[in-house]
Amino acid sequence: MKDLVIREIQEKDIDSCVEITPQVEPWISLDSSSEVMRSYFARLLNQGEGFVAVLDSEIVGFASVKKGFLHGGYIRRIAVKEGKRGQKIGQHMMNFIEDHVFQGYANVFVCVSSSNPRARKFYRN
Repeated sequence: MKDLVIREIQEKDIDSCVEITPQVEPWISLDSSSEVMRSYFARLLNQGEGFVAVLDSEIVGFASVKKGFLHGGYIRRIAVKEGKRGQKIGQHMMNFIEDHVFQGYANVFVCVSSSNPRARKFYRN
């Protein structure tokens, strides 16, 4: 996908990330508040751990990673906006995160709930 750009999250991206969050599990089930999500994304600013996927100037996904987790990087979240799924955006973000983590660490970790079959299939692939 040549028009997709993945870059570090900026303050102007937070509202879009907050909007995407309740569209994916486990956040659908957890019903996390906008304030909590806004605070989460704000903490990622300038840390090299939060990224957005931009397609035609629209935020279509985000990813976050915790670097230094067990001598590696722990993928905290990858989410793609409803209506944009099935276009390999998640795959591109996953590749980006892996490349980003492997610049400084030998391992990438992810944890996925057994109650989230869509995510399990994504990470298995």
